[in-house]
Order: sequence, then structure tokens, then C-alpha cells
Amino acid sequence: MPSTVRQDTIIVPVTRRANVLLALAQATFLTIAGGNLVLVLLGIRTEFEYYYLSGLREFAVPLAQLGVFPRSYATFRTITDATMALAFTLVGLVMFLNRRDDWMVMLVSLTNVTFGTLYVPILLRLADQQPLLLPLITFMRALGLVLSLVVFYYLMPDGRFVPRWTRWPALLWAALAALWLFVPDTPENLIYMNNWMRRPLLGVGIFALAFGSGIFAQIYRYRRVSGPVQRQQTKWVVLGTTLAVVGFLVYYFPLVIMPEIYDPGVPRLLHVFFVLPVFEALVLAAPAGIAFSVLRYRLWQVDAVINRTLVYGTLTVTLGLAYLASILLLQPLFDSWWARAST
Repeated sequence: MPSTVRQDTIIVPVTRRANVLLALAQATFLTIAGGNLVLVLLGIRTEFEYYYLSGLREFAVPLAQLGVFPRSYATFRTITDATMALAFTLVGLVMFLNRRDDWMVMLVSLTNVTFGTLYVPILLRLADQQPLLLPLITFMRALGLVLSLVVFYYLMPDGRFVPRWTRWPALLWAALAALWLFVPDTPENLIYMNNWMRRPLLGVGIFALAFGSGIFAQIYRYRRVSGPVQRQQTKWVVLGTTLAVVGFLVYYFPLVIMPEIYDPGVPRLLHVFFVLPVFEALVLAAPAGIAFSVLRYRLWQVDAVINRTLVYGTLTVTLGLAYLASILLLQPLFDSWWARAST
């Protein structure tokens, strides 16, 4: 009997403490995810206005040469960026709602939500118009940058640093993000992308080195540590995030070797119209792969998917049609929106 009482006195406080910590973690996730979503929704209109004015001023001549109206250009840029940001957010929320009692799933969900707004300029456009929001926006971007490497590569899928030495590059990456957050003028800054473009080759090198170590960590985990289930999860993570890294290189490598593409002109527009959708479609493979890894790894065998290229071809065509349809359907909405704003 005394042992039972003793067990109760030990177990109950621990359980209550764990429940309190879990509730705090859930509240933190909802606060950050909700705040990030509100910022994205506020930034959509700001981004459309920015690109519309840019189309009237900087790109007026090259747009006319391509036969594209400034509103169509602004609509295209806004929809592609908003699709990427909202898709990451949606995947994060779905994972959270399905497994909100799992700490690792919650961390992965938070990474999806914050990373989705890191490489689209929606929040940066909002910060340009609302400077008071700049500290909050840069915090969201810094958080997404840190978590994307640490969670997606060093901790997935079981929440342990594998190999153990990866905790040191994780700390270094967090320190770099803090430097970029508090010292915006750092040329290689991956949070303030305008500063990053001052020395893009070095910035790409830092990015490739950091995430290359993450890919190595996932391969090491797969070969040395993971069991059968975790190997399936790891395959999904590596497949999705590797496609995302490829997308990053496809988009930014031409800008590194040919900086003149950044100048307003037809080459820049062609890069935007044809390379940007490829970049964002490839980046969207990351949250899709992670979601399958966390939620559906028993139902979707990744080996079969990798070998069925027809499936990916169909998916690519579907995404292209979805982009086209969204542009055609939302064009009148943006036209009327801008007309009311102008009057």
C-alpha cells in the first residue's frame, strides 16, 4: 500500500506538469501560426499594389514588349507567392490538428508555417509599408530559417540529433540567424534578401553548406540508426526537401552567374514567368513530403512513388493548370479591388 501511494505522489505531478507544458506549447504554436497567417493575409494586398506599381514604372517597356498588362503581372506574382505561403501554412495546420499532442509533430508544423513565408516577399512588402511590423516579420523569418534546417534535417523524424555532432552546427546556424536578425546589413543575410544579393555567391555557398550538412545527417540516420518505419519517413523528408533545395538552386543560380537578369527587362520577366513557378512548385514538395512522412507513411510507400514518374508528370501538369486557372479566375477580383482602391 505505501508503494502505491508513493507512486501516485510521484506520477500525478509529473503528468500534470507535462499537460501544462503541452498546453503552453499548443498555445505558443497557435499564437505564432495565427500571427503569421494574419501577416500573410495583410501582405497580399500590399504585394499586389507593389507589383502593379512596379509594372507601371520599372517594367512598363518590357511588359509591353511581351504583351503583358501590369495588372496581369501583379496578379501572377501575388498569386504564386500567396499560394506558396498559404500552402505551407495549411500543411502545418493540418499536421497540428491531427497530432497536436505530439511534440515533434508540433515542432514540424511550426517549421512549415514559418518557413512558408521565408522565401516569398509578401511579408517584406508589408514591412516596407508598415515599418512598425518589421521586428515581428523578421522574427518570423528568422524562426523559419532556423527551424527549417534544425527540424527538417537534424531532428526528423524522431526528435533526436543524429549524428550527435549536428547539435553544434545547429547552434551555429541559430547564431547566424540571430546575427542576420539583429545586424540587417550583413551582406550574406538570408533573412533580408536584398542584402543577401550584395554577395549572392557567398550566400548560396552558406545555404548549400548548411543544408548539405542536413542532407548528410539524414543519410547517416537512414543508414546507421533508422528502423523500417523511420526509413520510410526519412525517404519522404529527403525527397521533399531535396527537391526544395534543387528549386532554390534552379531559381537563384542564374541570378548568381548572370546578375544582369536582376535588371528590369525582358530577361528578368522571362525568369519570373517561367522559372519562378518551377521554383515554388519544387519548394512545395518539402511540406508535402514532410506531411506524408508524419501522417501517412504507412499508406504511401515512397519507393513506388519515386519509380512512377508518370504520377509526377501528372502532378506537374495539374499544378500548371491550377496556376493558370487561379490567374484567370482571380484577375477580375484584383482588377475591381485595384479600381476601388484607386478611386
